[in-house]
Amino acid sequence: ASRAGNQGAAHLTLAFQQAVALHQQGRPFQADALCSEVLRADPKHYGAWHLRALLALEAGDTQQGIQWLERSLKINNQQFAGHSNLGNALLSLGKPREALASLDLRGQLATVKVPVLVLVGEHDEATPPPMSHELAAGLPRAEFKIIPGCAHVPQLQSPRQFLGTLK
Repeated sequence: ASRAGNQGAAHLTLAFQQAVALHQQGRPFQADALCSEVLRADPKHYGAWHLRALLALEAGDTQQGIQWLERSLKINNQQFAGHSNLGNALLSLGKPREALASLDLRGQLATVKVPVLVLVGEHDEATPPPMSHELAAGLPRAEFKIIPGCAHVPQLQSPRQFLGTLK
């Protein structure tokens, strides 16, 4: 049974890879047919739901695309491209608040396992120091630094100070 399961998983992987290739070749109907095949075998294949969503969005069916993106994200909420695509689709419908909410990934910060340096300019109005501090507080291995006298682009406003902070 294990060998049959492995063969089935390999077939699904190959079918999904072929669907991606067909999409890249500009063959949306064939790509969608393969995604449907994958989803009949594995209804929780988030990649197939995501690709179907992209195909729907590209065909102008924004509502269907949003529905399938949301389904994909319910299966795997850690798809950053999925959140981005959902945000863009919602924005295209004139729903900026919903778009922004779909891009709020603060709940996933704890999953970042690499060290992160969060730098912010003292006078940054786009991402003020308190907001950047909140970001750093949510990351398990973050270091937080404020660059005095700078606004939103310290690497251009004070390049020496910025580079010194990186050392």
